[in-house]
Amino acid sequence: MLGRTIKFISIFLLICVVCSCSSYKNEKRDYWLKHQYRALSYIDTSKLNSKATSFVIDGAIAKQKGNHAFAIVNYMLALKYDTTAALLFGISEGFFWLGEYKLAIEYAHQALNKDPNFLPCYELLCRSYLYSNDIINATIAMECAIKIEENEDILLYLGGLYEYQKSFEKAKDIYRKLVNQYSNNTAMQQLVNIERIHSNYDVAGNILYNAWKKHPDDFKISMELINNWFIENKIDSIVNNLNNFEDNFSIDDLETMYNYIIMRLDTNKNNYEKIINKIDNRFNSSQILNYSAGNYAIKNNDINRAKIFFDNIINNPNTPIGIISNTDRILANMYYNMKEYSLSDSIYEKIIQEDADHIAFNNYAYSLSTRGVNLEKALELSKKSLEYVPNSPEYLDTYGWIHYKMGDYNKALNYLYQSLEYDNKNSEVYLHLADIYIGLNNNLSALKIIESAIEISPNNSELIQKKIEIESLIQLENEN
Repeated sequence: MLGRTIKFISIFLLICVVCSCSSYKNEKRDYWLKHQYRALSYIDTSKLNSKATSFVIDGAIAKQKGNHAFAIVNYMLALKYDTTAALLFGISEGFFWLGEYKLAIEYAHQALNKDPNFLPCYELLCRSYLYSNDIINATIAMECAIKIEENEDILLYLGGLYEYQKSFEKAKDIYRKLVNQYSNNTAMQQLVNIERIHSNYDVAGNILYNAWKKHPDDFKISMELINNWFIENKIDSIVNNLNNFEDNFSIDDLETMYNYIIMRLDTNKNNYEKIINKIDNRFNSSQILNYSAGNYAIKNNDINRAKIFFDNIINNPNTPIGIISNTDRILANMYYNMKEYSLSDSIYEKIIQEDADHIAFNNYAYSLSTRGVNLEKALELSKKSLEYVPNSPEYLDTYGWIHYKMGDYNKALNYLYQSLEYDNKNSEVYLHLADIYIGLNNNLSALKIIESAIEISPNNSELIQKKIEIESLIQLENEN
C-alpha cells in the first residue's frame, strides 16, 4: 500500500508541476505546455528504486515552487539510479528556466538519444535554440516534432518559423494544410498576410472569399474580406454583398461594419445611395455611426440626410454634452458653407451659451470675420478661445485676421507670425499675411510670403492664384 501511495504521489506531483508551469516569455505561440503531460508516461515509478523515486518527488516539489536549481540537483541524483529520457528532459527544462540554454540543449539531446520519439523534448529543444538565437536548429527541431505527431499547434508554430526566415513558400504550404485540413483561421490570416506582403491582393482576396463562403457568420473573416476588397478597389463587391452580411450579423456587428465602410469610402458617389440607405432607424441610437454617416452625407453634398443623422445624435438623451457640441459645430460649419449664415449663427449661439467650447468660440469668430460683421464680438470670442489654448496656430490666425478686418494691420501681422511659429505649413496663414501686406501697399513682401508658401505646398492652387494676383499688382505699380 505504501509503495502504491509513493507512486501515486510521485505522478501526482509531476502532473501538478507540468500543468502549473507559466507560459514561456516573449513568445506568441507557447502551445506545447499542454503536451508536456506526455513526459509522465516515460517515468515508470514501479521500476525506480525507492531512492530514485524520492529524488524525483523532491525535484518535482522544488520545480513547483520555482526552485529550478534544486529540482535539477534532485533529478541528477535520481540519474544515479535511473537514466530515463523523462529525467533528462526534466533537467533540460530546469536549465531552460534558469536561462542556461546551452545546458538545456545538451540535456535535451541526451534525452532524445534515449528516446528519439520524445515529442516534448523536441519542443523544448526548439525553444532553447530560439532563446540562443539559433533559428535554423530551432526549425530543425520542430521539423522532427512534426514527423512524430502532426497537429495544428506544431504546424502553426513551424509555419511561423518558416515565415520568420522568409521561407514564404514553405510557410504557405504549412498554412494551406492548416486551412484545408483544420479550417484554422490563424493560418488563413497568416496566408493572407504573406500574399499581401507580395502584393498578391487578388490571391489574398480569393483565400478570404473562400473562407467567408464556408463561414459566413464569422465577423472577423468578413471584415478582412471587406478590407481586401477596399485594397483591390472592388467597392461593388462590398456593396453587392451587404445583404449577405446583414443576414449573418448582429446589430452591433453591423454598426461596426458600416462605420468602417463609411470611413473608408469617404466620397464614392456611385454607391452612396446603396450604402447610406442601410443606415436606417435601426441605428438611431448609435452616436458613432450617425456621426460618421452625417459626415459621409456632407462630403456627398446630401445636406438633408446629414442633418437627420446629426439630429439623431443631438436628440439622444444619452449623448454627452461634448459630443453634442462637436455635432453642432459640424452643422454650423455645414450651414456656413451653404451661406445659410443665420442658421449657422444660431447654432453657434446655442453652443457658446451651453458649453465653454473654445473650438466653437474660434469657429464662430472666424465666421463673423470672413463676412466682416459684428467684428467686436468676433474679437471677444477669438480672445476667449486663446485663453483656453494660447499657443494654437489656428486661434492665433483667427485673432490676427480679425485685427486685419478691423484695420489694425500691425497687430494682425504680429499674431499671424506667431501662428507660423507653431505651424509654418498652414497655407491659409500665408494667404492672410499676403492680404495684409497688400493692404499695407507692400506687394513685394506679399509676393515673398506667397513664394515661401509655394515652396512648402507647390501644388496649392490658391497660393498659385494669389501669386499671379500679386504679380499683376506689382506690374501695375511698375507701369505707373
